[in-house]
Amino acid sequence: MAYGTITFFSNVLGRDVNVDYLLPDTRRRYRSWTAWNDKKLPVIWILHGNGDSNNAWIRKSTIELYARQSDVAVIMPDCQRECYTNSKRGFDFFTFVADELVTVMRNYFPLSTKREDNYIIGNSMGGYGAMKCALTYPERYSAVASFSGALDYREALKGNDVIFGKNAPMIFGSLEEYEGSENDLYALLNKLKEKDCGEQLKVYQCCGTEDFLYGVNQEFRHALSETVGNYIYHEGPGGHDWFYWNPEIANVFQFFGLKEENEWNDSGMAKQKDK
Repeated sequence: MAYGTITFFSNVLGRDVNVDYLLPDTRRRYRSWTAWNDKKLPVIWILHGNGDSNNAWIRKSTIELYARQSDVAVIMPDCQRECYTNSKRGFDFFTFVADELVTVMRNYFPLSTKREDNYIIGNSMGGYGAMKCALTYPERYSAVASFSGALDYREALKGNDVIFGKNAPMIFGSLEEYEGSENDLYALLNKLKEKDCGEQLKVYQCCGTEDFLYGVNQEFRHALSETVGNYIYHEGPGGHDWFYWNPEIANVFQFFGLKEENEWNDSGMAKQKDK
């Protein structure tokens, strides 16, 4: 696949931002570039976790191996530690991810605008961000996946979180401001069926049984199972790390219905199909 990093000026954030991308190419396909013509690519938007950046999934995961099987583009922005939220500090990362990023990338790359061709996933803090985008705009995404998502920040706002306890109020405000707001996934979930395409959204959630966010995921699991029709939850031995998350990538691609085409030549030298 083609891999690179693009830097552009974000009007929303008021600064340059970095975005990593993967785009299908013809190296392992029995076809030439001319066969692509004006094809619009399905796309997975990937949101990184706390402490990571735009290149985390490239460096640590097997995402490229599965993306190339499905001829799907992958877009991975750098969103710092603002929890994909229009924070109290004035950094509008939710608007950036949900609106501006999508518009800019579609101008740079041949990405499909169809709902059925757009998917969003994330790990840890990114699992929260992915779920937030999908529950807010189910008309834009056909499916969402959360890998050990930090799906509830109430405990952090109570000061009971060593990672986000100090930052949470500067991002979300007070506990009272958070609960029931556009940042509260439970509130978004309660409104899902009222929204266009809300009942069509596919949701995948997974978490390791030794993960420190296991309890948070269990609670949100029950809420999802009572609201979302097309929903899968998966757990197994593992912690909050890529050793657990990497095997789940294959499950997510299958759940999303992304077609696997294994007809490639790994030498990079294209062969002609029999006539």
